[in-house]
Amino acid sequence: MANDANIYLHGAGSADYINPTYWDKQIEQAARNKSVMLQFGVMNDTLKNKDGKQINIAKNQVFAAAALTDGTSTPITTLAYDQVTVTVGEVGLAKQVSVLELDYAFESVTNDIMSNMGLAIGTKIDTDIITALVSGAGISYYASGNAHDSTTVVSTDVLLFTDILGVRRLMLEHNFEPKAIIVSPKTESEVRVLKDPGDHYIFSDASVYGSATLGSSAIGKILGMTIYVSNNLPTATENTTTPITVSKSLVLGERPFVFAWKRMPKVEMDRGLITDRSVTFQATATYGVSVLNTYSVAKITSY
Repeated sequence: MANDANIYLHGAGSADYINPTYWDKQIEQAARNKSVMLQFGVMNDTLKNKDGKQINIAKNQVFAAAALTDGTSTPITTLAYDQVTVTVGEVGLAKQVSVLELDYAFESVTNDIMSNMGLAIGTKIDTDIITALVSGAGISYYASGNAHDSTTVVSTDVLLFTDILGVRRLMLEHNFEPKAIIVSPKTESEVRVLKDPGDHYIFSDASVYGSATLGSSAIGKILGMTIYVSNNLPTATENTTTPITVSKSLVLGERPFVFAWKRMPKVEMDRGLITDRSVTFQATATYGVSVLNTYSVAKITSY
């Protein structure tokens, strides 16, 4: 039969209620835009939309060549592998809105919910990555070069030019070139005014390079390393005698961590009981993160 005049079309105003794909794309984009850390890792899609909860990644150890003696067989050295394990888990949140409010402002309400849910998922991703990096860093460095540690750090242990050089040297000694520095807003103010022994400022603002070169979330460069700011870097109370609050910064080289998606950020809507006259929006994602190369990760502790 011919289509009736009352046919429900995709362009109907209420069609947004049954188009979760649009919302999924919106929340995925929002989550990516809010994440600073994802760009530094190796992405692994082995478990994406598949069965399983753990990935075991075999990693070969560094080979070394040696001088050979003419007439003597080439010596065979040991072949060995390391393994990195990534276990995925689910994160999420939910918000509820009355049907009446959706009637009044469906588009503005849903856009606001998607944006803020994307921010929450992106923040959780960054926090989980940073937690893994701080815990698994192969290099731990205390600022000001006073040979202090968590029991002896003091309030004068602020970040210095020599600290950046010291961490860079340690990473290069392990054959990893430092590429990026992630600092807290407090540490950013110190980084911007760092000077070398000749009393020259060593920070170059991002405006010198342009966002197309460094990326929109970068603030500048120092000693060839791009600097990023994150509110998700942890603080800690250290010094057993006179406790102080210290900040943690991260310096990252090549392939510092692996991030595995199982399920990309997804949003669903539940109408619930009709008599409740409410709609629940739920956003979830499933992923895992593990340090891939420990000496490609350095953490700096400073006051």
